[in-house]
Amino acid sequence: MRDNTKFLISLVQDYCNKRGYVFESEKFALAFGSQCAKMLQDNTLSVDAIKKALKKYKSFMAGNDLNEEKLAVNIITEICDNEAYIPAKPDIYTAISNFKVFVEGSVYPAFQVSKNPQEETGRSLVQTYLRPRGFREAQMSGGNSDLIYPTEETIIETKIWHDQERYHDGIVELSSYLDSQGYNAGYYLIFDNTQRDNIVVAAQGTEIYDIHNNGHLIHCFFIKINPIAPSKKRKTLKRSEE
Repeated sequence: MRDNTKFLISLVQDYCNKRGYVFESEKFALAFGSQCAKMLQDNTLSVDAIKKALKKYKSFMAGNDLNEEKLAVNIITEICDNEAYIPAKPDIYTAISNFKVFVEGSVYPAFQVSKNPQEETGRSLVQTYLRPRGFREAQMSGGNSDLIYPTEETIIETKIWHDQERYHDGIVELSSYLDSQGYNAGYYLIFDNTQRDNIVVAAQGTEIYDIHNNGHLIHCFFIKINPIAPSKKRKTLKRSEE
């Protein structure tokens, strides 16, 4: 089995050598590669985590005229693209489909700790579930923090279902965010606290569908966070059979 630390030190050193980063590169690769191995082991590897770690290497960054954001994205891409080291990951569409099943099957109580479900709960669950793809949180218009995945060139917008008007507002917001980043496709995750199909799901005939808005492809996922108890399902089925 490959030694995680040695491998990542070598990966960082090779990355620096290929790009001609000679100022303190060996010292940087030794220390930073070890940090990356620890983050990978702890399942905390992300663009944000790498950016935070890079703040400790100011002389290396300045000496090689590097940008934290760009280097963080490139490093995590190098790590995640190394198929001999990182287990193959499902494409992000499949991963989000699995996330929907995960939430609806066992994690939905996380939304029930307060009277009104919070968007931050859904956002945090997505952020944790999709690691180590690499993400960064960005403050955009309206003060909302959305999840941007540079290695996937996509943005995930999360909302709690309220009504059809606010659902459409979210689509407009996501399209504007995609414009700002130059991305073509995004994901719109709506956490639905109702037990019956809402007006949008009823019209679509499904909880997962694609739409086009302002030149962008948007993958929509409605995720149930208030499932009907099995006992109520049995009573409903019994009444329908009578």
